[in-house]
This record gives sequence, structure tokens and C-alpha cells, in this order.
Amino acid sequence: MARLTENLNLHRALLCRLDEIPERVELIDQVKVKSITRSGTWPVVNLSGGRSLRTRLLIGADGFKSSVRSFAEIGSSGWAYPSHAVVGTLHHPSSNHPQHNTTAYQRFLPTGPIAFLPLTKEVSTVVWSTSVQLASILRSVHPDVLAHLINAAFRLPEVSIRYLYSILLERGADGITPESISEEIKFRENAHGIGVHSALYPSDVVSSGVGIPPMGSGAYPPLVHSVQAGSQASFPLKLSHADSYVG
Repeated sequence: MARLTENLNLHRALLCRLDEIPERVELIDQVKVKSITRSGTWPVVNLSGGRSLRTRLLIGADGFKSSVRSFAEIGSSGWAYPSHAVVGTLHHPSSNHPQHNTTAYQRFLPTGPIAFLPLTKEVSTVVWSTSVQLASILRSVHPDVLAHLINAAFRLPEVSIRYLYSILLERGADGITPESISEEIKFRENAHGIGVHSALYPSDVVSSGVGIPPMGSGAYPPLVHSVQAGSQASFPLKLSHADSYVG
């Protein structure tokens, strides 16, 4: 139904295409658009390097705070939600998962949904929408802590997820270690009678890539072994639409 493509791959594809038509396109990089002014009826793009470009047609793909939209005097409307989305790049084994990591997963948790989106057989990305306070902690915890929490978020009962939330809010990012969160999760597994051979067992990341997968494993994403360093981030969730569109 859908496919996720990383920005890095989109950039690479565009640059490869531009290399094929060098005589038709001039690529200007390592500069920023300082302002857009008007010269008669023509827009003038003023760059940070001191250069100005005058053109009859100006096309902008510059996102939420579009300077091109502002120059065209196209308004926008919308609102912010009291939630942030936490993202990160996940690494996991590929050898024994029934779906070979071709399926996206989503679970609706007490403070918002968490989505597991496949990229390759061994790499995926997470988008975890939650409260602003929790998002701040999840963005700042040790990557191994986040890996444990993602595995638990897809497998533990909701009552245990709420308890883990309370621990995070009480201790903060600096008060949680990979060892302490692992012990908390194992305690919840035992309390709910989740055995080591169950597909709901989020702690068995060591052996999750070998042997025969537990029955029902296909209903859950692969167990995360690690979160790529530097990939943890968060952003506010907003609704925003331009008031008009160019037909």
C-alpha cells in the first residue's frame, strides 16, 4: 500500500538525474535563501553568498515555513497538537522473522500511537507519537534504553506500558539505564506470565535472530537490537494547510 524512502536516497536520485542533464540545470549549493523580493513583476531570490537570481517562474518546495508561499501572499491555517513524535533508526536481525521485514506495524498506546516502518531486512525506523514530556525523555535516553522501550511498547500489556511511563516521568532521562529498564521490563514479563518462548517476550533480543521463531511472531515487528547513535530526535505534531493552491 505504501513505501517509505529516506531523504538521503531521494537526494541521491535527484543528484544522479542532475548529472545526466548538466547543460540544462545549474546546481547552487552551500547557500541559503535570505529573502525574496520583487523587481517589477518578477521575483528576485537573494542568496546568503551575495548572489541574486531574477526569474519569471519561482517554484518552492521549502516546507512548513515556506518563504515562497509567504512571497506569494498565500496564507495558511491550522493548529498544533499537544504531542511530539519521537523518531530513530533501528537495527534488528533479519534471519528468522516470518515477514522478512516487509510489513509496517502500529500500536495505539495510552498517550498515542507507535509505528514501526521497515527500510531494509535489518533496518527500520520508528515514529512514536506521545506527550511532549515523554517525548523529551525518549529523545534523550541512552539508545539502548530506547531499544528496550520500543520492544516492550509493541508487546507488553497496556497496564505495564503505563507503569513504564510513570518510571520515565519520575526518573527522567538521566535516571534510566539500560540495565535498570531491562529489569523493570523483565519484572512485568514475569508478572503477566510471558515466557521466554512467547512471541510477546521482548527481552530475548540475543536469540531473536536464530532458530525457529515463536508462534505468532509475524503479528509483531522484529526485536530491536540497537538504535543508531545520533538518530534519536523529536518534532512537534501540527496541522497546517495553505489557504489556496496554484492550479
